[in-house]
Amino acid sequence: MKKIIVSICILAFCTISMQAQQKQGVKLEGSLGIPTGDLSSGLVFGLGADLSYLFDVSDSFQAGITSGYHNFFAKTDRSSPLTLSGKGQDFHFVPMAASARYYVFEEFFIGTDLGYSFVLIDEVDGGFHYKPKVGYSFGLISTTLSYSGIVLEEQSFNSINLGFEVAF
Repeated sequence: MKKIIVSICILAFCTISMQAQQKQGVKLEGSLGIPTGDLSSGLVFGLGADLSYLFDVSDSFQAGITSGYHNFFAKTDRSSPLTLSGKGQDFHFVPMAASARYYVFEEFFIGTDLGYSFVLIDEVDGGFHYKPKVGYSFGLISTTLSYSGIVLEEQSFNSINLGFEVAF
């Protein structure tokens, strides 16, 4: 019985501590995306990871930087606008951006990332990167829904993403 009471006290302390955490700091997000836009026809889905550092500008506004790596997988039939020697090619990129968030309520936020994405394919140059998002924070863990886009020279790449974020 004593172990149960001690366990409950530790769990309650951890839960209260999580709720009292500041929002600023390092955040790691993993995401699953569905491709849209000009280059989406030969792609199935994508996985990505972003590392951000956000600091509090005010009680409800944060600003910072973010970077990551995203890979969108080619269809198995290899019919893709990103074709090399008759084979489809995955679309992968590294975004580097300024990031901002506004907490509408204590847990609910809207935000955006604006910057440049380095596309890691020889035939495609990088371009302007944007990523508006909404999210809900559960303390140290958040969920996000975003629409990511890269404006390329003659085409665009876009995706709708669902992400899960952990704050450190």
